[in-house]
Amino acid sequence: LACVNVLGNAIHVYRFDPGERSLIAVQTIRDAPMFRKPENISSSPDGSHVAITDMAAADLKILRIDPGSHEILLDDHATVKHPKDRTAHGVAYSRCGRFVAHTTVDRSGVVRVYRVVDEGGRIEVLPFQVLENEHYPLVPKGIDFARDGSRVALCYGPNVQREKRPARVGRLEIRAFDARHGI
Repeated sequence: LACVNVLGNAIHVYRFDPGERSLIAVQTIRDAPMFRKPENISSSPDGSHVAITDMAAADLKILRIDPGSHEILLDDHATVKHPKDRTAHGVAYSRCGRFVAHTTVDRSGVVRVYRVVDEGGRIEVLPFQVLENEHYPLVPKGIDFARDGSRVALCYGPNVQREKRPARVGRLEIRAFDARHGI
């Protein structure tokens, strides 16, 4: 189990002990220079990588997981940043593990889909598809893929505002996902 603490600028990794029915701390990454505000995390289905969005850096990082210790390896990663994005928020690996998608909560609020390639020991994250937001002022916050990989769920909500405004409802959208082609 891996989770982030955005305000604490930390990432925590735990191992589940089924006999004790408890979590055992494996790793804590705190104030690593490569992270400014880690926002969300998703592990690949085979457990070999994690995808982490960084709200302040407005980027997506793909990092390897050590197969023995299950620790996240900071020295071997790929980072992608789109020049138009000011934020990166929700993130999810597709169930086939070949694609990762993340949301942005910028004014435009898009969903970006990338192909993840790890051949020859080098991770590549290739831009693949952009899903434009049709629901502004709601923006895509969360994303996840169905267990069978055929659908993707997108959660939309308003961004936090300092001044009081009328309440806006959110939106849950379920879309088909073609895992063969990543669309």
